[in-house]
Amino acid sequence: MKKTLLVLSLIFFQSAFCQLIEKVNSPIKNESLDSNKPYFIISPKSFYGTFSVQLNLEQLEEIKIIITDLNNNTLIEKKLGKLKKYFSKMSMEDFATGKYIFYVKNEKSEVLFQTEIENLQNN
Repeated sequence: MKKTLLVLSLIFFQSAFCQLIEKVNSPIKNESLDSNKPYFIISPKSFYGTFSVQLNLEQLEEIKIIITDLNNNTLIEKKLGKLKKYFSKMSMEDFATGKYIFYVKNEKSEVLFQTEIENLQNN
């Protein structure tokens, strides 16, 4: 009886271990990147001069990107027009090393997305 129980236990743990290995080796699916769901990606948030912006909105909207310093002084304002998706690289090479606030606003100036970014560039 003990041997049977031991064999069954080993089979169970071997099966569980194999499932774990399969899970670890499988590609990661990020549900938030579904093309039908809204998402905002700033990559990387700490950068040396340039970073990428990727937006996917729920509906066609007039939007603008605004970057301010921590005192809320507008440094960059870029009107993108009416769109649903957007991808671009942005440069802050002309700006000092430090932290900034990145905004995506709609035509009514409502904040759709806001995050802190950091320029690590040494001028």
